[in-house]
Amino acid sequence: MNKKNIGLFIVFVSALLFMSIIWSNNNFSTATLNQLIYHTKFTGSGFDIGIVLSWLVQALLPSTLFFLFVGFTYNRYYLKNQSSLRVNGIHMSIVSLTLLLVFTLTNYNVYGYFTKIAQVSDFYETNYVDPSSVNIDFTQKRNLIYIYMESVETTYLSTANGGYNSTSLMPELEQIALENTNFSNTDALGGWQTLEGTQWTIASMISQNAGIPVTLKFDDEEYEPGDPYLMGTYSLGEILADNGYKNVLIKGSDADFAGTSNFFETHGNYEIHDYNSIIEEGYIPADYKVFWGMEDSKTYTYAKEKLEELSSSSQPFNLTMVTVNTHTPEGYLEPGAAEPYDDQYSNVILDASKQVSEFIDYISQQDYYDNTTIIVVGDHLSMYGEYFASVDVNYQRTPFNVIINSGATTQKTANRQFSSIDMFPTTIAALGGAIEGDSLGLGVNLYSDRLTLIEKYGFDYVNTEIQKSSNFYQEKLLYPDGQ
Repeated sequence: MNKKNIGLFIVFVSALLFMSIIWSNNNFSTATLNQLIYHTKFTGSGFDIGIVLSWLVQALLPSTLFFLFVGFTYNRYYLKNQSSLRVNGIHMSIVSLTLLLVFTLTNYNVYGYFTKIAQVSDFYETNYVDPSSVNIDFTQKRNLIYIYMESVETTYLSTANGGYNSTSLMPELEQIALENTNFSNTDALGGWQTLEGTQWTIASMISQNAGIPVTLKFDDEEYEPGDPYLMGTYSLGEILADNGYKNVLIKGSDADFAGTSNFFETHGNYEIHDYNSIIEEGYIPADYKVFWGMEDSKTYTYAKEKLEELSSSSQPFNLTMVTVNTHTPEGYLEPGAAEPYDDQYSNVILDASKQVSEFIDYISQQDYYDNTTIIVVGDHLSMYGEYFASVDVNYQRTPFNVIINSGATTQKTANRQFSSIDMFPTTIAALGGAIEGDSLGLGVNLYSDRLTLIEKYGFDYVNTEIQKSSNFYQEKLLYPDGQ
């Protein structure tokens, strides 16, 4: 390959990487370098082909067109002035690579990331409460149904109740939150602030189960499906299992994706029913796949059948569910869903609210309901950046949360400053568990009078400290006993 073609190839690669980052910002707007590192550590597939198609259209296609334009223009110049071609080719390569490097470093705040991990913090040593050393008294042992709704946030609610829409995109969930317990950062409906290491699905789930964020480094080990992970933590699933609960996870997509199965199989011995195992059970055909695997309506129907089985036993249960219809880009609109809005994502959100409301209504009519607590949360903020372009930067977007039929009460639900890690002890309390000291991991029971770490130290301080290197995190939580 001559120097002319090498120069053009470098320009194409630079353009492709540049457009890929732009595409990522539009479709995964909350992605950070920490999240990218995390995904390199877990093998396994299971993502939606629509994401690949979106990348092809929004990144590869414009990069190719740009390359063809530059190549055509460059070759025409070559025919007229060959003597300066070599210099211009080198210049193009240097300029394109320099622009790409600067854009990448800025976009992912690479400097900030390495600046933080170069520092060692004792934040965990000072504030982490080992759940295995805490006395938890379960007098009720209420059943738990925990629903993680993909990308569902309070922004979708009406402005009258704390959202950002004149008319609520989630009228059913809005009403449910008004009638039950919603922990809010404002005096209206709201939610938690998002800490680094909690802003993608499995990271959020780990934070709500173990009371810690997820922070992995470049030199941390890689994980195959089934490998134990974060074995120094004692999580919600383990606490419930040790108190006689049966743990079940239902996920309409591949549970091996991003290490979901790694965590739940080794933290509470969850019985996992995901897209692949549900096919093996014969519930859906082997060649069936929509969006990430199985659409939410089928997930809810499957969950109803599983609940009938679980409730027929005297053993208390924890049924954890993960929805997917509202995943970026644009979500998946099921056939027959209402379409009052011009854009697909709004219609998907509207349908998601309707589906979960109908599921909750179904549960409320069952015999086991009186002894069952239902928690519905948005796993994280939506990553569909384009959709929120018109939202005022001063409006604080927060993931949605509501606790239904709780075994605990409090008057301090409004104007709370908290994060997803506080849901760990709060969930235990909602099940009727009395927690010695009201803290587990880095989380604080929101039903108690204790200040959360964010209320105590401030969000910026906590968020900065958890991004620094921690010997405790590495040696006690991630690799206990040198594992």
